[in-house]
Amino acid sequence: MGENIVILLNNTDMTTQAPNKFLSPVGFQDILVLLALHSLVAVQLVGFADDPGLGWHLAAGHWSISHASVPTSDPFLALETARPWISTQWLSDVLLWSLYNLGSWPLLYSFFTIVFAFTFLGLLYRTLTQVSGSYLLSSLALIVAFKIAQVHFILRPVVFGFFFFVLVFGYVAKMYRSTQSGEETSASLRRMFFLLPLLFVAWANLHPTFPLGLLLVALLPVGVWLDRFSGLRKSLSTEVSIRALFLLLGVCVLATLCNPYGYRLHEEVFLQFGNFAATHFEEWAPVDFRRLEGQLFQFSIAMVLLGFFLESSLRARIGWFGILSILVFGHLGASVLRCVPYFGIVVSLPLVYAFQTLGSSELLARIPRAEWYLEKLSLLESREKRSLHGYAVLSAVLLLLLVDCTANRKLLLYEGPFGPSFDRFPYAALDVVKETSLSEGQIVIAAPLAWGGFITLYGEGSMKAIIDDRGTMIGDDFYNAYYDALKVGSDWMTYLSERGANRLLLPANDPLAIFIKQTGEALPLFEDSHSILFELPSQR
Repeated sequence: MGENIVILLNNTDMTTQAPNKFLSPVGFQDILVLLALHSLVAVQLVGFADDPGLGWHLAAGHWSISHASVPTSDPFLALETARPWISTQWLSDVLLWSLYNLGSWPLLYSFFTIVFAFTFLGLLYRTLTQVSGSYLLSSLALIVAFKIAQVHFILRPVVFGFFFFVLVFGYVAKMYRSTQSGEETSASLRRMFFLLPLLFVAWANLHPTFPLGLLLVALLPVGVWLDRFSGLRKSLSTEVSIRALFLLLGVCVLATLCNPYGYRLHEEVFLQFGNFAATHFEEWAPVDFRRLEGQLFQFSIAMVLLGFFLESSLRARIGWFGILSILVFGHLGASVLRCVPYFGIVVSLPLVYAFQTLGSSELLARIPRAEWYLEKLSLLESREKRSLHGYAVLSAVLLLLLVDCTANRKLLLYEGPFGPSFDRFPYAALDVVKETSLSEGQIVIAAPLAWGGFITLYGEGSMKAIIDDRGTMIGDDFYNAYYDALKVGSDWMTYLSERGANRLLLPANDPLAIFIKQTGEALPLFEDSHSILFELPSQR
């Protein structure tokens, strides 16, 4: 009985008859899809548009459409001279503005929720089931990957990065399984030579995370070579040439050069790591292992290591590609929070293998009534294979989200406000600025970094901020000088005057704002519990 249960949980035969759409039972994945979508829409969409860069993303999309070109210098900030700007997400910005112009915030919320949900609950789940053969255990691993990725579920083009990463991961994982099992791989390799370059062309123009996808493709030939060299796999397909896999990598790299900026895009992408702005945003900080994503990170590593300890064959099943992926993306995820979702994706398949290994381990067999539990799991697995695997539920709910936002300008299950939060962004203060800008012309505003993009979007050209979160364009020296100037005891007035600022907008609890109120060095034009707007003396 125990051996039969193990076979069911580890079955990799994907020729199981498709479920009858009229008689298929409700499966675990159907329930998971509903819970996951509820956690996205009803819980996490609150504050969805609060990212400090969203404003300039939308403004950049509007600018590109209006000028029928991509920006090469910054058109938004009040800088002494226009700074060169490589817009690494120009195509995403165009898409964002087009959606915003078509259906405002509800359509943006709906579209990004659909892309995120489909990426994990549709694409990643399909990859896990096809490669591992287990539906139930794939759902369990998917829960971990999904919850890890939710840490970076925001209204930004990064969601497109997840989508393309999962697509590339699916192709690479299936190809690696083929090299391990000795299956026919020449047709799969030809498809990859055709499809992957196209994916990378789109990815390079949508989001600067495409190097992570190239890293995945690079690990494939390295993993296959190490498998053959170390003898980790006793039987390997020799049909796929390692040279061909490296050639595939080269073609994908060349494909990323198909963008308006050429190789300068790649230079800009690598400059983004380690810039001054990174120290001001949580997404660039190391992962906090006390939070949920950090705990799931540790859980994933622990489960795989436990599987290695209990059954040495797990190392052969995961292979060198899986081991290297865990090491490389684990290091990236532990170092930079924004890379944690990519670790969650690559570790999901080894996690399924680890679950399968634990289900067949001798240690588990010693637990009282273990065989009874495994038998129940095997029955659930059989039921899961006969279900619709959550695809029908996912399609129905995502369609309802899209219809509701277009027809009713609201979002199913979501009762909160749309757009940047009123308690985080200075709407009221900028309303005052707009009133005065009609008589004074363009207003230059000195404000915190996190408000720069919002000023660009809300000001609609009548206001310009001095700084926003585009760190590589502005440069470390400018950031340092700006933050040093806006401190009590500094000659902030001279610094801002030299940069043409005629308004100073600060949080109500900012030490410099409190100091200026006490000393009367600038005239307060507006004040509420959130922010204080000052008119600088030179303009009084």
